Amino acid sequence: MTEEINIYAGKRNIKTKYLHVPLKDLHYYPANPRISSILINFKGELNDDAIHKLMDEKQQEAVRKLFQQIRKDGIINEPLVVYNNQVIEGNTRLWVARELYKKAKSNTERKPWENLPCRVIQGDINEEEINYILCNVHIKHKKDWDPFEQACYIARMKIERGMSPQKIKEISTFGVNKITDYIDVYKEMEKHHAEPGDWNRYYEAYRDKEVKEYHKSGKADIFEVIKKKTIEGKMGIARDSRKISKILKSKRATNMFFYGDADIHRAYEVSILENPEEGDPLLKRISDLDEDLKHIQFDKLEEIKKDNAKIDVIRELFKQIKKLCNELKITP
Repeated sequence: MTEEINIYAGKRNIKTKYLHVPLKDLHYYPANPRISSILINFKGELNDDAIHKLMDEKQQEAVRKLFQQIRKDGIINEPLVVYNNQVIEGNTRLWVARELYKKAKSNTERKPWENLPCRVIQGDINEEEINYILCNVHIKHKKDWDPFEQACYIARMKIERGMSPQKIKEISTFGVNKITDYIDVYKEMEKHHAEPGDWNRYYEAYRDKEVKEYHKSGKADIFEVIKKKTIEGKMGIARDSRKISKILKSKRATNMFFYGDADIHRAYEVSILENPEEGDPLLKRISDLDEDLKHIQFDKLEEIKKDNAKIDVIRELFKQIKKLCNELKITP
């Protein structure tokens, strides 16, 4: 007797049967981000063998780690989720099984991989339900897709299915701003034929408001610059991309980095020399306060006047600023 298990897919429960399916009848699901993310620069005939080879080349860490674990256990403990013979969830496990079967030296060694445990979806399901199942597994819970793979899938929901960021939010639990940034960065990386492994370089830069506005203004193609500087070895490590927002604070540093040969570290140093508050958290807070006070609204002033507690806060601030000025021998 086969065991029936339901998978929740947003608006309804999807019935599945627990079955052992022959390995030869199982196929990769190209729309799964674990796969689609490595097809960004792929040219050629797409089939199971091509996907298997690409996963070996571009996802070595993920597939090899699981390979060692499953080979040691001698069994695939977590069933694959299958629809119309395509593995919509569990493609790395399918890669491992195919690899172990191929490397087996005898029928005894091949036996454990001839039939794989699967939760086979019964009846028809639509694309939105598949989206919900995959997001529920890989974004809400296990989270074993890396950020580029997540972005790949979110972008596909928007581009191919026309889903709004608000609708994607309901499925993925990501915020609308993050969803929008993920889609923008993925599309730009695809446009520039960027390497998936450089995701953090682009995302850490683009998520900053100033960098985003500079890119959209057309003054410079942020993605092209990062790609070029990365190839030249001038981008440092991934998190150094956050320095671009500081570089934009200085016209000289901006010209050096975006239109010259300076690496990110040199351009950042120049920007900090011209804007010391950008490199000092305390000075940055003081600078931000100065900017806020310059633009304080009349209504806000009237509100403060009527509240003694707020007046006390301002009085204390004045006292501390006066004390600081005396210590530094600063006169008006």
